[in-house]
Amino acid sequence: MRRVVVTGMGAITPIGNSVDEFWQGIKAGKVGIDEITKFDTTDYSVKLAAEVKDFVAKERMEFKAAKRMSPFSQYAVCAAKEALEQSGLDLTKEDPYKVGVSVGSGVGGMKDMEEENKKLLEKGPGRVKPLLVPMMITNMAAGNVAIAFGAKGKCINVVTACATGTHSIGEAYRSIQCGEADVMIAGGTESSITPLGVAGFTSLTALTKTTDKTQASIPFDKKRSGFVMGEGAGIVVLEELEHALDSNHSITAESYLGYDYLGEYLASHGYVFVSVDENILNERSGENDARAVLLLENIGEILKKNKDESLPVYGKIDENHIALMGHSRGGEMIADAYLFNEYDAYPGNGMFTFDYHYSIQALIAVAPSVNQYLPAGHETELSDVDYLVLQGANDQDISVFLGNEQYENVSFSKDGAYIASSLYIAGANHGQFNTEWGGYDIGRPFSLWLNVKNFITAEDQQEILKIASLVFLDKSLKENNTYADFLTDYAKYAA
Repeated sequence: MRRVVVTGMGAITPIGNSVDEFWQGIKAGKVGIDEITKFDTTDYSVKLAAEVKDFVAKERMEFKAAKRMSPFSQYAVCAAKEALEQSGLDLTKEDPYKVGVSVGSGVGGMKDMEEENKKLLEKGPGRVKPLLVPMMITNMAAGNVAIAFGAKGKCINVVTACATGTHSIGEAYRSIQCGEADVMIAGGTESSITPLGVAGFTSLTALTKTTDKTQASIPFDKKRSGFVMGEGAGIVVLEELEHALDSNHSITAESYLGYDYLGEYLASHGYVFVSVDENILNERSGENDARAVLLLENIGEILKKNKDESLPVYGKIDENHIALMGHSRGGEMIADAYLFNEYDAYPGNGMFTFDYHYSIQALIAVAPSVNQYLPAGHETELSDVDYLVLQGANDQDISVFLGNEQYENVSFSKDGAYIASSLYIAGANHGQFNTEWGGYDIGRPFSLWLNVKNFITAEDQQEILKIASLVFLDKSLKENNTYADFLTDYAKYAA
């Protein structure tokens, strides 16, 4: 399967009509909920909604095109324009039949339908405008985006209520993954703050009737009383990975994770988790010294972002408490990265100088390889860094206890200040620490000569990694010793 990345984002929202305005609004605690202005709510018990503000379509797109679109389509086209600009894509240089659109809307152009229905009742069918149907049907957001930017590939519209936007992005992802497209413009759009839209949800008793805009949308509060109608659009540009790399685009997010479960778990406990994809080096180098340099360079870029007030990670990273984690070759690479971080030059050639010296305090090696790279022909020796290695008893890729070679090459200058621990997991194999590798080492043909009945489940294996990592990081980076003895006395915590 092909890999997919996000290269652009666009937004039209109640708190800002661009991604930057939206983000600044979030940081400032801006509330987009206010009294409904789109129609007279005198006879309505619901008075609040989250309306898009200060949006003038003719100022953001061709006037004639805007007149032929319902607001939900206008929002989608404008958000798509921002996302494409951010991506750096020049669609004139792309194969238009490999550029697709997956943009959905839950209800489409309700405004136009209500207005023309009123004409029908008051003035007769001859006064209904001929463009009513092309303006109101839900697939016109996707269609108008495709027309506006010359996308002639797959064009689809997903309608799954509140899941529409997410569903649309998922379908776009699958389209690229399966080779149906190289680029997909994807997302959701809505503009249903209309007399009928609000009346319908009010009759359903789904909308809050509070007039306090600061207390209107509180879904997890015991005082919650319903949801708030909103409108706007969110669009992303998805690209096949190699296509994005060849085009030198800025990749905003990577869809291929594998360790997202671990990242989400550690993030929920206060850690900033960054996954660096180094698999591109598999075919081009395969050497862990290159991986180590790439990781250190990424740390530098991450720390720059920590100082950028315009970014969501601003000030969120404690630069004095950094840990590295790696799996398989990555488990060996983190030791090399720590070594390079301490050095002023490449061990094999002093002409290549280093100037990293980050505050790396802890290393977690998961089923690591060993000695694929030997600094100046010697084994990698580490000093004064906390070290945790996890190894599976049923690892059919890395030899059992191989990771202990690096574990034995960790030394400390004083007692009590550091910790090194080796966790040997009965029934664990190599690939199940990564959610994307499952079939690599338990599927055919490997399962034909492996006794997979002895393996623990992937879920259990990943749970062990989550808990061990958290306990280790809490002790190493936060000096929290609550469960630290788990790292030296596992039997104490046996079920």
